[in-house]
Parts: sequence; C-alpha cells; structure tokens
Amino acid sequence: MIADIWTVMRKEWREYLAGSGGGGTGGRGRGVIGVLLIVGIASILWPLQMGRALFTSPAPVVVDGMFLPLMILISIVADSFAGERERHTLETLLASRLSDRAILFGKLGAAIAYGLAGGLIGALVQAVVANLSQKNASVGAGLAFYPVGSLVAIVVLGLLVSLLVSSVGCLVSLRAATTRQAQLNLTFGYLALIFAPFIIVQLLPKQAQAAIVGALNAAGPTQLFLIFAGVLLVVAVVLLLIAMARFQRTRLILS
Repeated sequence: MIADIWTVMRKEWREYLAGSGGGGTGGRGRGVIGVLLIVGIASILWPLQMGRALFTSPAPVVVDGMFLPLMILISIVADSFAGERERHTLETLLASRLSDRAILFGKLGAAIAYGLAGGLIGALVQAVVANLSQKNASVGAGLAFYPVGSLVAIVVLGLLVSLLVSSVGCLVSLRAATTRQAQLNLTFGYLALIFAPFIIVQLLPKQAQAAIVGALNAAGPTQLFLIFAGVLLVVAVVLLLIAMARFQRTRLILS
C-alpha cells in the first residue's frame, strides 16, 4: 500500500508543478511560478523592514506555519477530486488497481507535503531577506536565524494546518461537481472557521468571557501553542476520518 500511496503522491506533484490537472485545463492553476509568487509576496517586504527583529517575532510562525500553507493549498485541494471529475480522469483513476485508501492518502500526503514545503521555503526566504536588510546596520555583523522554538512551531503548525486544509479540501472536493464550486465552499468554510470562535465568545455570558480571557492571560506562550496545536490536531483527525468514511469508490464512479 505504501508503494501505491507514493505512486499517487508523485502523480499529484507532477500536476502541481505543471500548474494544471494533467488535462491541459489548468485545474491546479498555480504551478511553480504561482507558488513562488505567493511565497515572494509574503516573504520579502516585511522581513526587509524588520531586519533581525524578525527572528524574535511571532510573525514568521503565523505566516509560515498557517498563512502560506493555507494560501498554497486552498485551490490545490479543491481540485483534488472535483478537478479529476471535470477532466474526466476520475473514472480512469478509480478503475486502476489502486485501493481506495491509497488514492485518498496519496492525494492527502502530496498536498500536506506541498503546503508544508511552501511554509518552510517562505521561512528560509524571510531569513535571507532579514539578514540582508539595512535595519541590521546598528546591530552588528554576523548572520542570525530563528530560535529552535520558532522553527519547531513553524514545522508543527505547518504540518497540522496542511493536514487540516487537505482533509477539508478532499472532503469538499469529493462532493463538489466542479473545482470552482469546491473553491467557493472551501473559502466560505474557512471564513466561518476563523470567525466562528469570536462570534461564539461574544455570545457567551460576561462571566464566561472574563474566565476565558483570564485563562489565556495566565497561560504562557508554550501552553497556548500546545493548546492551539492540540485543537488543530483533533479537528484535523476528525475531518480526516470523515473523509475516509465518505470516500467510496462505487459512489464516485456513479457520480
């Protein structure tokens, strides 16, 4: 099964890098140039302005661990099954000797690795730009880099966010008739996911809001990170299990 998963992952990566879904329709739509543009836009201006202060800031953890994987994957995962359906290649894929789990895990694994790689490349580009910044004139010579804690946070969040986005994307793409429909559903879903906690907190009684704020203030950065990472992991695993349950070869062939 591992060999089959790897086969699907390589197929997906070829399509990512080509910038199309293999049928010449541009379904993946990003390719290398698109990803480099996203990374470049998110990795040049503000590190140049911050200089080495970047390495002690929480900004790279947020940008590289969360924002870049999300932006890179949102169109890719929407295309994972809906795009195959549009290009009439889904039937060929499902008719192959590959098992259901190999197809699903191969697509998920390729997307997770792609999103994580984008975040890590962004972090490296930002490190280079920050070291070249003129803001370092008063700091002294020598190269600087992220502390170990920041690197660990970027990798862990990048992995979890990529898993979450890929699981949601595959789940939505399984049911969507077109890639555009899947992208719209994903966009609205992510917006709801981002704003829902704030709306829920606002609806809570004042005492409950004060208790939540007090608990957050009392917790240290490490505790907050572990709590947030734990929530991401639980949500991602639940969505992955739902995607596994919804992935049925017979139903997809009939659709």
